[in-house]
Amino acid sequence: MKKERTIIIKTPRLKKIRSNLRLLWLEAFLAGDLKDHDEGGISTIRRSICECAAGGGCSNIYLPVNRFHRTDLDMGYVPFLKQWYCIDCFNWIKKHEDEFKKEMDPNYITH
Repeated sequence: MKKERTIIIKTPRLKKIRSNLRLLWLEAFLAGDLKDHDEGGISTIRRSICECAAGGGCSNIYLPVNRFHRTDLDMGYVPFLKQWYCIDCFNWIKKHEDEFKKEMDPNYITH
């Protein structure tokens, strides 16, 4: 995707459907039906909308809904990182977007 997106679901019934679909996808991944990494070596789960790409750095990781993953979170897509983040992490990244882009620049040199 080329544009920034946020997906916020307000209807409880649709939230439950979203959560259950994410759980099914995660179970298929954990059962070995899906490959573990993409071509760049990045975890398939981290690239998906099923889990916040911040991983252990995400503040929502300590509020588990099921055994391992938060499947009930609204998510936002950050195009320059090409990953999905929970709304809390998404807003933090947007606040510090210039710093991220500067550090991602191959010509950027730290002193």
